[in-house]
Amino acid sequence: MVDDQIDYDRLASRALLLLKSQRYEEAIAVYDDVLAKRPDYIDGWYNKGIALAEHLSRYEEAIKCYDEGLRRAPNDIDMWHNRGKALYCLGRYQEAIESFNRVLQLKPNYRISIEGKAAALNNMGLYEEAMGTCDIVLNIYPPGHPKTWKCLSLKAMALNNLGRYKQAISVVNKAIEVNPKDDGVWETKGAALAALGKYREALMCFEESLRLNPNNASAKTAKDQVVDYVQDFWG
Repeated sequence: MVDDQIDYDRLASRALLLLKSQRYEEAIAVYDDVLAKRPDYIDGWYNKGIALAEHLSRYEEAIKCYDEGLRRAPNDIDMWHNRGKALYCLGRYQEAIESFNRVLQLKPNYRISIEGKAAALNNMGLYEEAMGTCDIVLNIYPPGHPKTWKCLSLKAMALNNLGRYKQAISVVNKAIEVNPKDDGVWETKGAALAALGKYREALMCFEESLRLNPNNASAKTAKDQVVDYVQDFWG
């Protein structure tokens, strides 16, 4: 029994070390060995899910890990949240919301799950509901608080989608004040400005977005569309 415990501890420590060393496939293999011996090892299911989803984009497999963990620890908030994230990445937004809602039943003001739910609602076209969800966070923290920028950004995106561009700019400006280094907020502002016909300002926003993240494909597309439109219009 003592030898078995030593072997289990050694394997669990090795798996975590491999995970921290970004040797994800090796870490998963060790977690498989650990979990075969100790299927009640909740952190093993969680960490294996992290390796699969966050680092290898193998979301279906990660969800199975989270489900196994939740079968043994049904009130694990982090497990429910990460399950929601994996479902979101698969485009299964309603299921993601159900996972985030489970978190919020256990911890109503859990900010990152509120943000996840708002993002899923936006992607489902439920913009008013998304804004209401964002307002939960915005009512928790004072204006300008560092933890408000994500919900401000999501709310501005919803306003853009509703065609309420001036309001979107007002909201996204608050997000930029809190976190000017996020490429997404500049892209959102650029989209609102372009919709209002303020093309020069829109291009400046898209350029800032791309400066912060040269791999932002949607900002690049939006910028190119504005450039093409201006060139066609002015001939």
